[in-house]
Amino acid sequence: MTPNNNVPMHHSMMPPNEEMNKYAHLLQVIEEMGRDIKPTYANNKNAAERLKKNIHTARILVRECVSELERVMKS
Repeated sequence: MTPNNNVPMHHSMMPPNEEMNKYAHLLQVIEEMGRDIKPTYANNKNAAERLKKNIHTARILVRECVSELERVMKS
């Protein structure tokens, strides 16, 4: 729940804490995307918006993970 308005927060809306690394966060976002695909095909606008947001988040996380991997591979 968000502190101010008692609306449940989705995992992708929560900032990753210290223990959750980028890879775990990416897996979490991908899992949520999977839940929104079928409702999106059924023209659920809320699910479609969540899916768009999660795709955007996943793209950023993938870029960060790839750059981290490249950095590790060079060292």
